[in-house]
Amino acid sequence: PLTSIVLSAYVVIMVQESSWFFKEILTWYDDIYTDHLLNNFSLRQSLISETMRRNDFRFFPLSHQDLHALSWFTPYTKIWSLVSAIELIITIILGCKSVQIIKKSKSSDSIFLMGSLLFLFTSATAYNYFQFIYSERFLTLLLAVYIYQYCLYQNSGEPKNGRIAILFALFIPFFKDSAILLAVVPALTTVALGSVGKINHYPRWNSLKLSDWARAYALELAICSLAVFFLASFMMLSAIPSLFAGVQRYDAHLGFSALNLDIRLLFLIGFSVTRLWLLTRSRTKANALDGLNLAALCYGFSLYALVGLEGKSYMTLPIQFVAVIDILMIWEILAAPWVRSHLGARQTKAAALGTTLLL
Repeated sequence: PLTSIVLSAYVVIMVQESSWFFKEILTWYDDIYTDHLLNNFSLRQSLISETMRRNDFRFFPLSHQDLHALSWFTPYTKIWSLVSAIELIITIILGCKSVQIIKKSKSSDSIFLMGSLLFLFTSATAYNYFQFIYSERFLTLLLAVYIYQYCLYQNSGEPKNGRIAILFALFIPFFKDSAILLAVVPALTTVALGSVGKINHYPRWNSLKLSDWARAYALELAICSLAVFFLASFMMLSAIPSLFAGVQRYDAHLGFSALNLDIRLLFLIGFSVTRLWLLTRSRTKANALDGLNLAALCYGFSLYALVGLEGKSYMTLPIQFVAVIDILMIWEILAAPWVRSHLGARQTKAAALGTTLLL
């Protein structure tokens, strides 16, 4: 009930306070009123041209197309904000569910409240969900569904979960070009670590014939092949036109311009380094979270190389999402069992809430 109250209050504030923020969205909005709303299911050229008619190496053609589809059904931005709220809630739930799947044993009752508070109260979340302009909002939803289904696949081996995972992985890089790392790196990590015997239920590379090895890693290899498809699309639709026009990348001057990490990103780095140390000493087995952490670190470095990395920036939302998962995993593995063994259930919930609010 407390989690529901927190999320409901946040949604009310979102709907009340959501803003246009950027003047470009006003020009997109003009197309909605063409034909006096009598031809709703028509293509909005302003929304398409924003991402498809560029010659400055900018490539995320599906960015803002969620707003494009919403505009077919309603011109009211308060309804758009409600849809953003639904996306936010689904993202939080799937992140917490992924922690439960990876941990396998019973999780604490406070995990959804902790996950909600940690994800809601960050600058990156406020930027993305109180405004409509940023593609990271929908990108993080796609990442949440992808990693949730991939965790289910690794846990159960169900082909259905694998097919859903690759479907959402396919869309990820077309909402943000550098997000191809978020889609491919987890699968690539599984292939690498599984082939050296670091993941349960995945065979070593030298224990099977090549055809059997490829069959065991069929989903991961299929996800990795998306990189080839993405690069071909990028070359045809962005790189060649940009080279022909002779222009620089639109934000080339921002490369390596800033590196300001917040406490959550430090948790992400620390947890990833600790997991790597445990894996090299054979103290644990790898799981989907290790690949996700490496993907988040690679994505963060790509942001740093392209536009600089600010922990409070709207661009870090996918990384902040992974950091929240790591913090929840640290609580579930290290803190919650000790607290439960020394305190009662109610005191454990209070400790969880206090720790989250402190962070």
